[in-house]
Amino acid sequence: MSPLLLKVPIIHLLVSNILSEFSFVEYKTAYINTIGALLGTFLAVSGALFTQQREHKKNDIVRKQKIAIAIKTELRFILNSLLKFESEYACIKPGTKNNYDDLKYFIKYKKDIYIEIDTEWRNKIAEIYSVLSYNDIEQLYKIYMDLSLIESICNKDERLISKKEAYTVYKIIYRDLADLTIAPKIEIK
Repeated sequence: MSPLLLKVPIIHLLVSNILSEFSFVEYKTAYINTIGALLGTFLAVSGALFTQQREHKKNDIVRKQKIAIAIKTELRFILNSLLKFESEYACIKPGTKNNYDDLKYFIKYKKDIYIEIDTEWRNKIAEIYSVLSYNDIEQLYKIYMDLSLIESICNKDERLISKKEAYTVYKIIYRDLADLTIAPKIEIK
């Protein structure tokens, strides 16, 4: 048993009372060895579990940071593509009025839209939800839903795209996405 523990009055008293019950020195020595081994095992296991938990927490933070960076990078790339489309589509040429539902112009400029949304975006957001505010989560879901709609329209055969869909794409980009410099602030503490 650790000499340090024996300095604690209650432990000293307890051990003294237990050892006084044994008549042979060999029993006392065996008892002290057994208690020492149990205490040593307990401390070793506790230390290992503490270290493992700390390491797991550290790895979890690193994993969440990687996911946050992937989301941010994906959204930055997609938003830049959409803003390029939006500026070219809005400014066809001076003096030309664009009603934003002109299929000819939409189809001409939609080639600038590159959206390839990771199908695991919901899982990624779910994995980092603990470091996001409710508003950030809501905003990310709205962004990804908007992007999914734009992607589905842009991936359609050109002959199947309607004026309403062309206008919907522009409206989403102009009203919802053009103001974003990047997706919500994702900070891992």
